[in-house]
Amino acid sequence: MPDAIYPDELSDIYDIKETIGSGGFAKVKLAVHRPTNEKVAIKMMTKRALAHDLPRVYTEIATMKELCHQNICQLYEVIETTDEIFLILEYAPGGELFDYIVAKDRLEEQEARHFLRQIVAALGYMHEKGYAHRDLKPENLLLDENQDIKLIDFGLVGKPEGGMSEKLETCCGSPAYAAPELISGVPYFGNEADLWSLGVLLYALLCGYLPFDDDDTYNLYKSIQKGQYDTPNFLSKGSVALIGQMLKTDPKQRLTVQKLCVHPWLNKGYANPVHFKTRVKKEEPDVDVIKELALFYGVSPLTLTSLVKEYKFDDLTSAYFLLCKKKSRGESLKLFHTSSKVLRNKRKEMLALEKKLSETVENNEDESFSSDLPSLLVDDEDDVFPDDLLDFRKPRACTLPLEFIISVNEEPSNSDLSSNGLLKPSVPSKEHIVPSSISNYEFGSVKPLSPETKLWSQSLDNNLDRSPWTNSTPRQQSKSASSRRFSEKTTGLFGSIEGGINRFFGAFTPRRSASSHPRKVKALYNVSTTTSKGAQEVVEALQNVLEKRNGLMYKLSGFTIRCKTMDDRGKVILDFELEVCEIQKIEMIGVRRKRLKGDTWAYKKICEEIFNDADL
Repeated sequence: MPDAIYPDELSDIYDIKETIGSGGFAKVKLAVHRPTNEKVAIKMMTKRALAHDLPRVYTEIATMKELCHQNICQLYEVIETTDEIFLILEYAPGGELFDYIVAKDRLEEQEARHFLRQIVAALGYMHEKGYAHRDLKPENLLLDENQDIKLIDFGLVGKPEGGMSEKLETCCGSPAYAAPELISGVPYFGNEADLWSLGVLLYALLCGYLPFDDDDTYNLYKSIQKGQYDTPNFLSKGSVALIGQMLKTDPKQRLTVQKLCVHPWLNKGYANPVHFKTRVKKEEPDVDVIKELALFYGVSPLTLTSLVKEYKFDDLTSAYFLLCKKKSRGESLKLFHTSSKVLRNKRKEMLALEKKLSETVENNEDESFSSDLPSLLVDDEDDVFPDDLLDFRKPRACTLPLEFIISVNEEPSNSDLSSNGLLKPSVPSKEHIVPSSISNYEFGSVKPLSPETKLWSQSLDNNLDRSPWTNSTPRQQSKSASSRRFSEKTTGLFGSIEGGINRFFGAFTPRRSASSHPRKVKALYNVSTTTSKGAQEVVEALQNVLEKRNGLMYKLSGFTIRCKTMDDRGKVILDFELEVCEIQKIEMIGVRRKRLKGDTWAYKKICEEIFNDADL
């Protein structure tokens, strides 16, 4: 999607960078919001390519507009044209929780507890709002820069009219995480199905593999319905007990979110139980952020507050959430002026609105002006802005440095007024409060359960370039029994029915030309350290292993190796990247892993085999 066809609403405000994810009908790009200089992720979709999936996209957008929680990725803005949909989402640089598991093999109890508390908080919030996620798994959990959880992918979300007390009937999600009642094809409660998936997730965190795993789908379903899984010796008694309480085949015997919040295992080492209430006060916009935005747009804080509270998920909503994020890090709230046509038009709209408000006030129509204007101008009893601030609407845009703001916390005294009757600017407050921690950007597909068809299938696109790859394609070579098993497993076993959109990875590395030195990176979870070998030796060791793997093709570019497997029809099954790099500070050579497409657990297995065979 070339820059030339980006709509003004996008290109005027966002500096679009490299692609960080792509799929059959969607592309995710990293971008920078120019007024705040904050990074965002932009998911770009073409309506024609979405076809029958378009209604599901609208459902997810509507859901994300309603959800606002510190452990849920925030939707900032929606831009829709005749042909495309652009979702501006929170950028989570830590990548998927699954990759964290791959790097660590399995997590210690304390670390798993840290993640589970946040997942429970997000899930409890959703259930309270009347939503069931229905596709809970490590791939749908991202990590931000602070290693905090961000729940994503609301394409399969269910919201029955009667809330969590009403049953659902659609069978969807990923097979290995599906509850027994769901795969049995009977009506089920969404919150109970989510708790089963949470039990599978906790098992995967602590063990590094799934509790229910079988190449044969029928056997997989059978083990799930019986609740049969192995219990490793390294699990503590507390962990075994908690997993068992969530993996009850009878949904009525499973733990509820409320009971899970006060469970001893989950609160070990913590002073307080898990609270799933949101810390984001959506109905009470941050005063400091409002002041800065009011000055930026040249309108009064009163008008700006009313406009923000409409949450239209336009450029104003995006700017508000991004400024809140800056404040949460203790950074300056300064906004940068840009020559944006979109922002100029927005300012004109706001000034026109203020003029209408001014005329209404001057005509002393205090009781009727709220009916003349939209609900955005209805003043609450506890509004922090005094009536005197209505004078702030007089022209003042871009006349003061952005480091100064208008004080709105107290009634102005005579000494606070300048010669023209306006409030004098004051230095902004430096107090730090935690505001909204305000995405993946994928939509699961829905398909009714049918014994005649395979419910859990994976639809993977094959939009890779056709440049030469080392090793021949599966069409040109005889496949061994092991490669056939691998192919079947990756296409059928864990495939989520989610239309084949690629998972978003925060740590993106742009394509580089051949260089004599590897790229320097931080010691991230997806970077494995090696022995004392040099960078070129590591590349050669990886090449030697890849040459011997039947059915695996690779392409070397500098210190980056792109690997993929394909089925007999030429469709990509698994696509991942290995980059030999230099780890900063410790001055060691490492290998960065990045899954681009395909089953997560198959990716984990093949990476482990390659690293072991290469003796890294």
